[in-house]
Amino acid sequence: MPFKKYRNIYFNKSKLSWLDGFYANKITGTNFDSAVKEIEIAKWLALQSLQQTEIEFKGSKITDNTHPSYISYYATSLNRYAVVLYKNAQYDSAFIIQQKAILLKEKNGVKDIEQCVLYSLKTNSISFTKQLIEKYLYEGVSSGLLIEQLKMIYLELNIPVNNVNKILQNNDALVKKENKDLIIKKFGSIKTTNFLLENSNGEKISLSFYKNKIVILDFWASWCSPCIALFEGMQKLVNKYKHDTNIVFLFIDTWENKKLNLCKDITKKILSDKGCSFNVLFDINNKVAKDYKLQSIPQKFIIDQNGNIVSMGNDFDISTEIERYKIINN
Repeated sequence: MPFKKYRNIYFNKSKLSWLDGFYANKITGTNFDSAVKEIEIAKWLALQSLQQTEIEFKGSKITDNTHPSYISYYATSLNRYAVVLYKNAQYDSAFIIQQKAILLKEKNGVKDIEQCVLYSLKTNSISFTKQLIEKYLYEGVSSGLLIEQLKMIYLELNIPVNNVNKILQNNDALVKKENKDLIIKKFGSIKTTNFLLENSNGEKISLSFYKNKIVILDFWASWCSPCIALFEGMQKLVNKYKHDTNIVFLFIDTWENKKLNLCKDITKKILSDKGCSFNVLFDINNKVAKDYKLQSIPQKFIIDQNGNIVSMGNDFDISTEIERYKIINN
């Protein structure tokens, strides 16, 4: 195994911790339902990574501990270890570790919350999990998966499913307000900035072409492995809405520093390898990236039929957000 070699080479404990986590992820995989042949190795690696991160976290200055990126790194180590524990059928421990990760951060990603509920379903009573899901929805977590899980729990407990509507109304109002506040804080307005870019077929595409439609902008780059790792999930969304003429997906290739033709060739190969059929636009001069104030990629924006930005970021349930803002022709 490669990890045996790198452990003998690296003396930098922080670097070693990162590599331990990397190989733990690689062994474990992303599918929660799949078995892991080398689960004990993955568990050991994830624990080594977590323990080193914990040492650095506790030994650092309090000002460092409160830095969002540092907290996020520690929480990621906890999340990773929880996944390995879950795959090893240690559901109680997975739930405890995941909750510890969630309590670290003021704002958690949707996937972190969904994983916590998944672990709870395996180890806690159905009533406890019901209260947990209700708590997260009342706090404004936007997740179609949580909503469906809550409905199934209501059916199992013989609670009228219509009772979910009150929770959903509160969740809807809270999410909309939170999204709007964040967008105004960043841009000063919820209104979009128009653009005109060339796509893979040489067509000039403007955002203004899609008036009265919901538009999903996905900013990515060919060198960005996290961006490409999300392509499979994005293709599922494209397939889901391919017959809905009011939903448009635009994948904006940016921060490349390459000529247009080279970008097109690279993109064509990536999409072919991944089996994806995306409408890719090329932000050759990075102007659109600047207009949308990108600080990192992947980054996604949802624009409603009125031309307003209604969601932004990367860790939100796109399908749920699309349904939340489908207001025209309904």
